[in-house]
Amino acid sequence: MGQRVNLRYVDGQLHLPCVIECKSLRLGRHFTTFVIDTGSTQSLLSDGEVKALQISLTGKRPDGQIRFGGSTYDKVPLPKITMHLMHETQQKVKTLQVSLCALKTHRISEEKRTVAESLPSVLGMDFLETHNLALHVAPKEKVAYLEYDE
Repeated sequence: MGQRVNLRYVDGQLHLPCVIECKSLRLGRHFTTFVIDTGSTQSLLSDGEVKALQISLTGKRPDGQIRFGGSTYDKVPLPKITMHLMHETQQKVKTLQVSLCALKTHRISEEKRTVAESLPSVLGMDFLETHNLALHVAPKEKVAYLEYDE
């Protein structure tokens, strides 16, 4: 059996609490939560999180567009983000180098901007595959965790 990182099962969503940091973005250690979304092929840092972390996207070139939460966003590749995950025993930390794209809004209505800022950051199948993580979910028991080999 491998090592486990517990997820929170909230309203049918799988939440991964973690600490992220990135020197090249001048981002010190910051606690955040991602939603694990197996329907997403890409991992995305939400518009609201980009603003909260004060990540400047000025001068960064988009790598295409994506539809998310009913709107279209530019996908802006970010440098690798260091992610620290707490092992289920709370005594070890699993550290990963994660590839994310930031979502950048276009000029949109105030209503759509409010929706955009409320969308979660997402870890998609690319995250699970790249880091060789197995996702285990028991919805009836509201238990979920990621499993990995040391």
